[in-house]
Amino acid sequence: MRSLVLLVLLAMPSASAAPKPRAPLSQVLRGDALTSYEAARVDFKASHFQQALAGFLKAHRLSGDPRLLWNAAACLRKLERNAEALRTIDRYLADDRDLSTEERDEALRTQGAVRALVAVVRLDLVPGDLAVSLDGTPLAAPWVLYVEPGRHAFHFSKPGFQDQLKQEALRAGEDVSWTVELAPLVAVPDVAPVAAAPPVPPVEVLKPLPAPAPARWPPWVVVGGGAVAGLIGGILLGASSADFARLQQQCGTMCSPQRWAGSRDREVAGVLLVAAGAATALAGLTWWFLSGGTAARVTLAPAHLSFEVRY
Repeated sequence: MRSLVLLVLLAMPSASAAPKPRAPLSQVLRGDALTSYEAARVDFKASHFQQALAGFLKAHRLSGDPRLLWNAAACLRKLERNAEALRTIDRYLADDRDLSTEERDEALRTQGAVRALVAVVRLDLVPGDLAVSLDGTPLAAPWVLYVEPGRHAFHFSKPGFQDQLKQEALRAGEDVSWTVELAPLVAVPDVAPVAAAPPVPPVEVLKPLPAPAPARWPPWVVVGGGAVAGLIGGILLGASSADFARLQQQCGTMCSPQRWAGSRDREVAGVLLVAAGAATALAGLTWWFLSGGTAARVTLAPAHLSFEVRY
C-alpha cells in the first residue's frame, strides 16, 4: 500500500512547479493568422502602429492566442489610445492562464501606469439594463469604464423611461462613481384636438440693399489731374528756357526788361505747376492706397510609460 501511494504522489504534478515555456507565436500560428502576425511585427518596427494593430487583432481573431492582445495593447499605447489599451490589457490578463510570473508582473505594472493616464468611471444603473453610450458610441457591461481625459457626453436610455444626458469633464487619474436612475415616463391623457387658428399670411420683410462698394476711380482722377498740371508746368519751363537762350544770343544783358518779363513769368508759372502737379499726384496715390483695403494676411500655424511588442 505504501508503495502504491508513493507511486501516485510521484505521478501527480507539483502545484508549485513553474509553467512550461510556451512555443513562440511564429511556431504556433498557422495560415492567415501567421501571415497577419508576421506583417504586423514588421509594421510595428516601422512605426506603422495602426496597420500593426489591425494585423495583431486579425491574428487574434483567427487563432484566439491571448498573447496577441498584449501586442495589440502596445500598438494602442503608441497611438495614445490609452483607454482602449487598458481594456485590452485587462482582457490579456483575464484570458491568458499560462502567464509566467515575470509576464504577469510586467503586465500589472503596465496596467497601473496606463491607468494613471485615463479616468475611471464606475456606473450604478437603475434599472440595471439601461442602454449606455459614450460620445455617441454604444457601450456594454461591465460598467467600469476607462475614459480618455477631457469633456465627454454620457447618454442613458431605456424604452418607457426618460432619457438622461450627462456631460462631464474628466481628468487623467480620476476615479468617479455615478448612480444613474431614470424616471419612468408618465402617460399623457388624450386631449380633444383644438381647432387650429387660420394661418397668418407671411409678412414680406424687405431686406436692406447691400451698400455699394466704394468707387476706386476718384483717386486716379486726382492723380491724372496732377500729372496734367505737371506736364503743362514742364512745357512752360521748357518754353521759358528756350526764350532765355534766344534773348541771351540776341542782346545779352542789353535786352530791355520788358522782353525778359514774359519769359520770367512763364518760368515761375511752370515751377508752380510742376510742384502742384507732383503734390496732387502724390495725394491721389496715397488716397488710392489707403482706400484699397489691402491688408497683409498673417496665418498662424499651430506649434507642433510606453511598452513594446513582446511576443
